[in-house]
Amino acid sequence: MDMLVKNPTYLSNYVTFDPTDLSDLQGLIPIKVGRWFQNGEWIGPYHLFYSYQRLMEKEKGAPAFMGCVAWLEDELPLADKYFNTLTEPFADGEYNGFYGYEFILGQNNVTPLSVFTHMLFPHLYPINELVRGNWYLYFDHIQHGNFPVYTVRKPAVLITVTSPPFPFISCPPPEADIHEKAFKHVYSTPVAHCVTALGETDVNEGRRRALRTVNNMNMDITAQYRTDIGLDWANVRDSLIDWGFMNAN
Repeated sequence: MDMLVKNPTYLSNYVTFDPTDLSDLQGLIPIKVGRWFQNGEWIGPYHLFYSYQRLMEKEKGAPAFMGCVAWLEDELPLADKYFNTLTEPFADGEYNGFYGYEFILGQNNVTPLSVFTHMLFPHLYPINELVRGNWYLYFDHIQHGNFPVYTVRKPAVLITVTSPPFPFISCPPPEADIHEKAFKHVYSTPVAHCVTALGETDVNEGRRRALRTVNNMNMDITAQYRTDIGLDWANVRDSLIDWGFMNAN
């Protein structure tokens, strides 16, 4: 793909919240929303990712991307106004590529945390399930104006399998309380595998399929992965529909 990616330092003008501690998100939902931008306009569907950003289940432990639930939306009015604020600067900078926002959502509250100006990895891998093909070719089709008709209108699940010492290189003694500040964090991501699955009926089926694949893999590493990716999806889905960030159909 002919994709131009720059680093617009002035984009700080387009976000309103600079969080220093996101450890307590009770009642709030963090999501990433991305879309393709080309020739001065946003094209194609919105791509949404509900991420699990902690090493351990129930969002405990050190910060680490361990999986996500991904889905597509043709229309997302609540996100339109935020993406529209980027249209002029992106057009002036001759940007072409996949860009978007990280949001924190609450009832009657949409808070943009940051703007991302790069392809999201490994978030994009579930798109393979959603388009019944390859995410790279999918974006290539969008770039050339050939919108695929084989997209799936249901969420897909991604489980990442990592190996120690990710995401830390030193840890406290076993008897110590596990707290992220007790670990020295590593900023590289030694992800061994990214397993995606699509449930024919619901996200839990996709979760079970992904876990079955992980359990069947013959890995010569000490594998660490979460088994609760998508387990809370029913409640999250209901909130997203009520708040206008997901279509009920």
